[in-house]
Amino acid sequence: MEVIIYDVAVNDAQRIIIANYLAAKYAISPSNNNVCNEDDNEDYNFDVAKIGQAIDGTNHTHPQSTGIIRILNPSALGNYEFLMWGYNYGSAVATEMTDVLASVDARFERVSRVSERNSANSLNVTAGNVNIR
Repeated sequence: MEVIIYDVAVNDAQRIIIANYLAAKYAISPSNNNVCNEDDNEDYNFDVAKIGQAIDGTNHTHPQSTGIIRILNPSALGNYEFLMWGYNYGSAVATEMTDVLASVDARFERVSRVSERNSANSLNVTAGNVNIR
């Protein structure tokens, strides 16, 4: 069981993000507003974080997951558009030696994935330029 408590009222965009986070984490389908697809075909639902804007214009654009990637400040996020990212359960240790350049000794086993979706779950979405930290 997981309990999420906020000391402020969450807006519609944040509510959609929370519902999708919980759906991905516990392998359930949200009843509506399913804008997460990273857990559909592959398992990229660890340290998931999202930015997005609800149809009413409320947004969430400065998230922080427990992972090492932070994406923020989208320049062209529209109504009902969401950008999300997460990683697979690979190790954060550079031991993977396949599919790396000859000049690279090894890479993380952990792979991150980013996607942009809207309410129609289409790929015709762009958050514009973002900052990645």
